[in-house]
Amino acid sequence: MEPNASSYSSRSFVEIAMEVHKVVPPPHISTIHKLKTRLKETFFPDDPLRQFKGQPLAKKWLLGAQYVFPILKWGPSYNLTLFKSDIISGLTIASLAIPQIQALFLLLYMLCLEAQEILQLGFIIDFLSKATLIGFMAGAAIIVSLQQLKSLLGITHFTKKMGLVPVMSSVFHNTKEYPAEWDVCKIAEHEKTKAILGVSWCPSCVSHPLDLAGLCTQSSTPWYHCRAFSRSAVNHNAGAKTAVSNIIMAMTVMVTLLFLMPLFQYTPNVVLGAIIVTAVVGLIDLPAAYQIWKIDKYDFIVMLCAFLGVIFISVQEGLAIAVGLCIFKVLLQITRPKTVMLGNMPGTNIYRNLHHYKEASKIPGFLILSIEAPINFANTTYLNDRWIEDYKEEEEEEPKKHSGLRFVILDLSAVSAIDTSGVSFIKDLRKALEMKGLEAINPIGEVMEKLQRADETRDFMRPDFLFLTVGEAVAFLMSTVKGQSLNHV
Repeated sequence: MEPNASSYSSRSFVEIAMEVHKVVPPPHISTIHKLKTRLKETFFPDDPLRQFKGQPLAKKWLLGAQYVFPILKWGPSYNLTLFKSDIISGLTIASLAIPQIQALFLLLYMLCLEAQEILQLGFIIDFLSKATLIGFMAGAAIIVSLQQLKSLLGITHFTKKMGLVPVMSSVFHNTKEYPAEWDVCKIAEHEKTKAILGVSWCPSCVSHPLDLAGLCTQSSTPWYHCRAFSRSAVNHNAGAKTAVSNIIMAMTVMVTLLFLMPLFQYTPNVVLGAIIVTAVVGLIDLPAAYQIWKIDKYDFIVMLCAFLGVIFISVQEGLAIAVGLCIFKVLLQITRPKTVMLGNMPGTNIYRNLHHYKEASKIPGFLILSIEAPINFANTTYLNDRWIEDYKEEEEEEPKKHSGLRFVILDLSAVSAIDTSGVSFIKDLRKALEMKGLEAINPIGEVMEKLQRADETRDFMRPDFLFLTVGEAVAFLMSTVKGQSLNHV
């Protein structure tokens, strides 16, 4: 490793002709404009107003109506084939929804389908990771299935709790209420039930957790929150293509409640329970769980906590535990950012992680560090301890190999943001290394702007302090050292 480093060092002194580019400060942006941009990115990341640009007034009104009521967008292209699928699925889900008496809410759900962005609270779903959703849906599927044991087993005195332990305890403590003959197995012979068996469930159909109808039907109890999964699963498996299936379902339920209710008083609950259990089984995605285990063990733990929390505690608590673990992971990444030591790839001006690229070698007399996270009040203490440790370690090693440590280069190209604590950290670091020299590499717009504002004496952001790349900084500093040595000669 030493010969390579020395030989490259000597070559660097010869190949100094590399052009050093000037670091240009970012354009000035007012605070009001920054606030406006941040709010827009938070609440309107997809820029819903883009489609209105350059359109006549009548077209703008039409686009606005389509944004609020998506039925106006897909309605004109609706055809008979889609209607056949929707009417079948609508009648199927209506048979499940009749006992729930939710026709008005379902009709409202259709009108607001895919319009959850009316309140622009869709960013809240960003706090739910994929692992959390997979664990939550699997747990909710089991909870829904367990609740059907009351209908499947014919138990009268059944617990109102949703946890696995209370439900199973209620099942085993009420064995005397089981019917003398079970006809549950005969349900599988029914042609309509066979049509649902074996059809896979598409989780993407449940993509509207913040719609208005969900707020109406799910705010009273967690049970309705889980039942939404069962209805959506049955609706999908029955072949629903558009929201018209919800119109048919709502109208069927309302007509039934008004005129046909006496005909449905003998409908067995065991049939409805079997449909629900069959539909929600597809929500348990074992291949996705195995994929998460292979990719990220921490995400697998989060998924497991969501699953077990929903089953053994409750829906809200299980979801809250999983979200809490996700937030803890994010906080851990913020407070303990990754810092790496860079080395030169032989024969190039590219610098990469020494622990990742074994062929990379250190440049004698240089300590090149890269911070791969935003610098803020939560991690400045940790970063200060890290650079002190790396600096002392390098100072102890350099005299044994070469003439000693002469320069410290800090790569800020991966630092996306910085606050006042981070600026103070950089300034203190530069003061501490005043004798050695600290060079900053490619600070991006916001970081460079704040560093400039903190440079009251105009000494902190000198041209010889900023470089676009690590290679340019090394070449410039080596040429400086070579020039000084020639002057002494």
